[in-house]
Amino acid sequence: MDQQNENEKFDGVYQEDKFGLNDGFFSIDEFNKQTEMLELDDTLNPLQDDSEDESNFGSEKDDMALDSPEGENDDESISDSEEDISATMANANDIMYNDFFKPPPRKQGKDEQQSKFLERQKRKSEQQLDEPSIERTMSDVRRDLFEDSAHEDSDDEVNEEDPSDPLSRKSTHERQQAKLMKEIRRLEAASVASREWALSGEARAADRPLNSLLEKELEFERTGKPVPEVTAEVSESIESLIKRRILAQEFDEVIRRRPDDLSKKNVRRGIFELDDNKPQQSLAEIYEEEHIKANNPDTYISKTDEKIKKEEREIEILWKGLSAKLDTLSSWHFKPKPPAPSLTIVSDIATITMEDAQPTTGSGITGSESMLAPQEIYKAGKDKDSIGKDDVVPRSGLPIARQEMTREQKLRRRRRAKEKISKRGTGITGKPRPLQSSKST
Repeated sequence: MDQQNENEKFDGVYQEDKFGLNDGFFSIDEFNKQTEMLELDDTLNPLQDDSEDESNFGSEKDDMALDSPEGENDDESISDSEEDISATMANANDIMYNDFFKPPPRKQGKDEQQSKFLERQKRKSEQQLDEPSIERTMSDVRRDLFEDSAHEDSDDEVNEEDPSDPLSRKSTHERQQAKLMKEIRRLEAASVASREWALSGEARAADRPLNSLLEKELEFERTGKPVPEVTAEVSESIESLIKRRILAQEFDEVIRRRPDDLSKKNVRRGIFELDDNKPQQSLAEIYEEEHIKANNPDTYISKTDEKIKKEEREIEILWKGLSAKLDTLSSWHFKPKPPAPSLTIVSDIATITMEDAQPTTGSGITGSESMLAPQEIYKAGKDKDSIGKDDVVPRSGLPIARQEMTREQKLRRRRRAKEKISKRGTGITGKPRPLQSSKST
């Protein structure tokens, strides 16, 4: 890996990372590598940095000491560098960026990425085939797995290992990671390995042995309702149902409708308004109102309609008053109010009445009750429907039953009937017609 990173560093090509931190001047992989190396050095030699700092501080202090030899202090080194800069500044126009820095690395192409990826895969396969590394990894895994059960053996193995080798000393976290990696490798190998045809998803007939589907009990979900199997029993049951309904005249068919009837369902019906107020009428008044509404639907006016008509009349009166005022303002001459229809009611009473203080018997004499004639009030024989078949109506107009008539009344009625017949038989000329005898008839 170190050789690979060095090749990438000096090839003048950089590879972008997923965070976009690599830009040619900075490499996140090199930074992480340096930090890991420094942390590893700190864990191995925790007192080394302090001693180096002290030694470096002492050397710097010695350089700045008063008894230091001439020509080795900072002032002399600064003067030497200034002289070198002044010598190079003779031709400043020839100074280029490449004289001081290396050219920035360029972005890696797709072909180069693919080739380097293949190289890395090849190195990994070679490393995996390295038997000593595999044995060392397996020994580490066994040590992590059997650490609790064989603690004493693990202590002996740790003592036998080389303490200077950093790979032999692993922390608990590293052991857990190694255990997880082993489990991951096992699961990946199981997922990649070939499976039985029943567990590999959709399998063709060529992918499975002959008649192997009969030995399996398959469970699968249906997207819809399964279609019933048409058997002889089902057909017989349907036929018996049809025969029974024909005999019972039970036809559950669709009712035929005209095309015009289809549009009637969209007609909006009357809205029913439920009155939640306390009823102000008694039960008898409600029944009376329903009776009047049923017998006289044309002349019946409900309270709600009466209230609406009253409000309409008030609105009409207000509008007429406003119109009259506007007409007077817009006209040069006086304009009278428009004529309004008036209703006069004439009561059936006498035109001339006597004094108010009079007895009740005198009302019939004065005729204050009615202005109609007696014939207009009642006429005998006017109601023929009330006369029976056995009743006789004389000139007085009062019907009399035949059983109640006297002998003189019957003779008088018979004589009057003969006179009418004789008058009817004379004709226009007045010559009497011969009467037919009862014997000849």
